[in-house]
Amino acid sequence: MRVSDPANCFPDQKRCRVHFECDMMQIFSLKLANVPMNASSVQLYGYIAARDYLDSSLNYIVNRSRDNPLMVRQGSLIEMTGPKRGITMTSPLLVEYDIRIKKGEQEDYDLQLIDGATDICEVTTPSHPFTSRINGDCGAVDITLALVVNAVEATIDVIVSEVQSGFNLSLGSYVGHIRESS
Repeated sequence: MRVSDPANCFPDQKRCRVHFECDMMQIFSLKLANVPMNASSVQLYGYIAARDYLDSSLNYIVNRSRDNPLMVRQGSLIEMTGPKRGITMTSPLLVEYDIRIKKGEQEDYDLQLIDGATDICEVTTPSHPFTSRINGDCGAVDITLALVVNAVEATIDVIVSEVQSGFNLSLGSYVGHIRESS
């Protein structure tokens, strides 16, 4: 694994740009709050994504196909696959969701867990983690998020030059302070 020397950091001028601080949304977790059926676990597929002022395209937080559903128990966390970039809160943003419960071989039998959109405003979003429930036809998802004031997005490139056997990599980073609720 090669990681650039942070004391010798020169941005890739073709891909990188100077990032200025701005308010951003941080999603900490998604949890399957409840499903109204007596199943020990369910198969979920679909998406949760954000659209912000920076880019109106979908910035996926969860994106699973019907052919590759996620097995989740009620009360368990839902694996997030993103977002692929920071979510700016310089103006209200839109969080869209369409998550379904796979019930059988045909999509016609699947149940709609949650479907819709929520606008999140930088003025009313607390700067401490809070949980909001997204209720749907066949259950609910809890999303825990916070407004991070004066945040700066950064991209870290990691190059893996050789793998001897089995490989699993997980990276995460946060530098700063999130205020706890009082």
